[in-house]
Amino acid sequence: MEQGLVIKNTGSWYIVRTPDGTERNCKIKGNLRLKGFRCTNPVAVGDNVEIEVKEDGTAFIRSILPRRNYIIRRASNLSREFQILAANLDMAVLVVTLVNPETSTVFIDRFLATAEAYQVPVTIVFNKIDLLAQPEDRQLLDAITRCTAQGGRHIAGAPHGHAHHHLQRDARPPGRRRWPHHRHAGSEGVWHHRL
Repeated sequence: MEQGLVIKNTGSWYIVRTPDGTERNCKIKGNLRLKGFRCTNPVAVGDNVEIEVKEDGTAFIRSILPRRNYIIRRASNLSREFQILAANLDMAVLVVTLVNPETSTVFIDRFLATAEAYQVPVTIVFNKIDLLAQPEDRQLLDAITRCTAQGGRHIAGAPHGHAHHHLQRDARPPGRRRWPHHRHAGSEGVWHHRL
């Protein structure tokens, strides 16, 4: 058996990168389930796994190695199940806007609470701050920044189209030459286009 890192999930297929850099298309072997978890997906991007490669070249994920942390979201049907979005994260990046579109403060609170519960450090990127034309918009930015200061580092994301420069410069932990394993999150329309 080989070990590897899940780097992508598409339907029932997982791409696993082995230590030598080989990327293998894998499926889950049998009914792989996590004891004590009621999740819709037992394997997530970021999981370290053991894979078995058959003689014909097909590969199967046999087991999931212990996770350092993970980030989840509840299933939408109000059941007790949840979805693991990513595992073994060095950081989660929450991209929010206060206008065009407005990110709900409830969404920000829920994300920060979930990240804290599962020991995932958070960087919050305030994007499109050039669109904050009214004084009350700036007051809202200041208030949210103060209220969420315990939840992560903040980058007041510059004008629309330039936040990625601030993110690349400021969000990477000191001493790191490359980006850590991270997950981007935000409301629809906030970061799906270029920051």
